[in-house]
Amino acid sequence: GGAGGGGGVGGGGGPAEVGLGVDFLAIADEGGRYVVPLGGGGEVGQPVALPAEAGSSGPMGIEAVCDGAAAIEYPGGVEVLRRTASGWRSESIDGKAWGEACTAGGTVVALVRNQGFEVRSAAGVAAVASGASLAGAMLVDGGAGVDLLRGDGPSGTTRVSFDLQEFTVSSARVEATVAELDPATGAVLWSGEDGLRLETPAGSSVFEAAGGWRPVALRSGVAASIGPSGDRVALLDGTGVVLGEWRRPGWLEVSSLAPGVDGRTVVGSGPQGFVVWRTGREEPVLYFEGEGYAGAPAEVSPDGGSVLIGRDDGMLETWSLESWEVERSFFAINEQGGRPTVIRWSADGETLFVGGARGGVVALHGRTGNALWGDVLHDGPVTVLEPGTAGPWVLSADARTAVLTAARGGERLIRLALGVDGSWAAFTVDGYHVTGGASGTELLALRVPLPGGEPGKQDWTLVGADDPDFGTLGGAVDALRVTLLGAASSGEEE
Repeated sequence: GGAGGGGGVGGGGGPAEVGLGVDFLAIADEGGRYVVPLGGGGEVGQPVALPAEAGSSGPMGIEAVCDGAAAIEYPGGVEVLRRTASGWRSESIDGKAWGEACTAGGTVVALVRNQGFEVRSAAGVAAVASGASLAGAMLVDGGAGVDLLRGDGPSGTTRVSFDLQEFTVSSARVEATVAELDPATGAVLWSGEDGLRLETPAGSSVFEAAGGWRPVALRSGVAASIGPSGDRVALLDGTGVVLGEWRRPGWLEVSSLAPGVDGRTVVGSGPQGFVVWRTGREEPVLYFEGEGYAGAPAEVSPDGGSVLIGRDDGMLETWSLESWEVERSFFAINEQGGRPTVIRWSADGETLFVGGARGGVVALHGRTGNALWGDVLHDGPVTVLEPGTAGPWVLSADARTAVLTAARGGERLIRLALGVDGSWAAFTVDGYHVTGGASGTELLALRVPLPGGEPGKQDWTLVGADDPDFGTLGGAVDALRVTLLGAASSGEEE
């Protein structure tokens, strides 16, 4: 299969992966690795065979190709093919990589591995930065941008903002920690020395919840909260005023609260079952006593007539609020995909997105439940899953990285990661570009300081491969540090 046809390349018995460089093809299958030179007029040169490393079998993919290097990922690790003065060489790297990219015009490859970033060149390996845990990830203006939040100790947070329309990146320091956030609207509930403060795109205000309510989830302008003694549940508005309040039944130990996108419904779940409350109703609109619902995610249907619940065994159940019966039960990811952790409807109600405990994200047809696409995008449980309303993608995140994926086709557009030293990295599938800019394909991995920038604030521009600033960097290790990373002091919060 694949490229193992009449040209004598491949033939390892399994499908081949092909990557196109500027003047070569990189081909990988279970039989080996091959580099095929290409002439300017399309003529094909003599293939160069590089033996496959021991253990590099199974499904593989060529994840990044540049002028003089290629990165091949397989279940047990990564191989880097690099052009040297004496010919092509292969380097095997044990352990999985979660992002790959390489410089145009050079032979330097960067990887996100374990808890840090690595740069690999002919000069050796350079550990550029250590990875940071995310305190949160959220869409801005419906998908026009992405903000990543990194906790900096007990009293501070760094926010790194990626503008996907202007292709700029900026960072700001906030003297508070994240209590809760709404990834869809960009609202953040900050906890500081003066208490809680709710920040939304419209402004910032003090959040004072009388009666000792403790917010545990934020969505659609309301905060799902637990009472001080744990025996009551409430929905609070953006100022802390109670919109609806209910007594928790004695049989339910609430381990999770999931507010609905309608701003009126909240689902409380625990090891003994779940309860659905709605503002304007004193009694639950639905409840069920049964095992398998500890920390269950939930989502209200677009018409408000049903609730989707994710079970510990990986099943999704659609419960009718009218009949109190299960209308449909199915595996959203599959039996091996782990339990659902986040459930979200698209804005038009046509697509259902589900994130799982083992890093998987799937898109399902809303009416039929048929799978549209699915992929393992993260190495940990999915904590954020939000389809954009201003862009054609869905944002997902775990504790380490955030990923933008095409909402319709499932193509992975870009992976974002933060470092503990203020650095960041942006990796695209092909190592260079992401679709969506003014010209259709813009590089989202190169930062250059803007002249005359605002004092105390660090701004960076992301430029295309045809920009002179990109061409002059070449392929040195220091150039790649500028290209993909770059530690910089955070500016003051505006």
